Amino acid sequence: MTRVRERLGLAIVVFTCYSGAAIGVTNAYPFSTFPMYSEDAPNFGARLVVKDQAGERREIERYESWTCAADLSFDDLEQTICPDGRTGQPTGYLVKEALDHIRDNPAAPHAVAEPVELIVRTWRLEGDQIRELDCPVAKCTAQLD
Repeated sequence: MTRVRERLGLAIVVFTCYSGAAIGVTNAYPFSTFPMYSEDAPNFGARLVVKDQAGERREIERYESWTCAADLSFDDLEQTICPDGRTGQPTGYLVKEALDHIRDNPAAPHAVAEPVELIVRTWRLEGDQIRELDCPVAKCTAQLD
């Protein structure tokens, strides 16, 4: 019984010392408060998608035979201004993948393309409410795969 109490006491002392060092040092190996998890979480999310004439939203990869009225650049897509005046900022590597798909699938000579709108679908967390916004990027034509 005494042996169990000694181990428990030692465990409590070690845990207390480790916790104190982690809080005091904050982020130096092997002590850390893991700031990547403890800092404020983002209050928005955004995704580059296609909106068809019926208002349905789909992934860009589902379309081919692309033609857009405007020349699409990575910087313009990443910093799209939404109707509320703030930026809708989709994840960079996903924007690059989408642009690569659009550029790799230009309009075919006899493709039956439909008018679509390239948008940044943005979700903003405002208190307990989630506000959804469609931030227009470009008018295009594309064919559903």
